[in-house]
Amino acid sequence: MVLFRALGWLLLGLSVALAVRDALSWWSERAFHAMTLGELWLLLDFRSLQSLEGSVVRHLSTMVWARLASPMLAVPALPLFVILGLFLLWLGQPRGAGR
Repeated sequence: MVLFRALGWLLLGLSVALAVRDALSWWSERAFHAMTLGELWLLLDFRSLQSLEGSVVRHLSTMVWARLASPMLAVPALPLFVILGLFLLWLGQPRGAGR
């Protein structure tokens, strides 16, 4: 339970950081562009993303990468982190006799 709450707060903290980044980007460029999971992963560790793509294509198929992984990496990171963070906080609520 504590692990779920900790991960939930971590994801909500990351979503605040992404919201600030997206807002500053919007303010400086005068155009809103939400960061996707793929862009975030690319900024954090390009080599691991490249390695994952190579492994999926080599061991599974190009179709798996094109139909499954690519659309998942195109999801905006901010709403996903908020939803997952709130879900983990809800999942990690203490369940007691008083509730």
